Amino acid sequence: AIGSEMALNHLLKALGKEVRIINDSPLPYFLTFLDPNKEIECLPNTLSVPLKLLSLDGIFILDISDWNRLGRLKEVIKESPVVKVCLDHHPPQDRLGDIAIIDEEACSAGILIFELINRLELTLTKPMAEALYVSLLTDTGSFRFSNTNAKAHEMAAQLIKAGVISYEIYSKVYEQGS
Repeated sequence: AIGSEMALNHLLKALGKEVRIINDSPLPYFLTFLDPNKEIECLPNTLSVPLKLLSLDGIFILDISDWNRLGRLKEVIKESPVVKVCLDHHPPQDRLGDIAIIDEEACSAGILIFELINRLELTLTKPMAEALYVSLLTDTGSFRFSNTNAKAHEMAAQLIKAGVISYEIYSKVYEQGS
């Protein structure tokens, strides 16, 4: 989900949009390389109603098919009057958005964002590509899960062409802890 949300962040900013990433839990240490500008916000433990969500024009929910996985954001997002867009590849448990783009054949939520970048004919930047590669790498179990298909490898090839150094990303994600 972190790779997907960072890729969508880069995509929306390329379109001139103001973006905020707000998560219920902190960014895992091994993924901090995806957020060099510290854009990902984490709700403080003391905040019961995230006021930051009250002034948004829209909300994207990524890589989640169940309201309960949103933690403390669940009720605020549910009650928010703004348009909610859910992008996911998991079988839906609940309807999480006004617009639900669900592709159960996709190996990751990142592939949906990759397809959106291509449809919008945006330039695939290295930060976008690295974030998408993390999404692809983690959701396919480093290309060994049964959801890994030709589309996943084609996407990986495009991401490598855009500047991803696959072994460096693998090392950052999987080889940083003891």
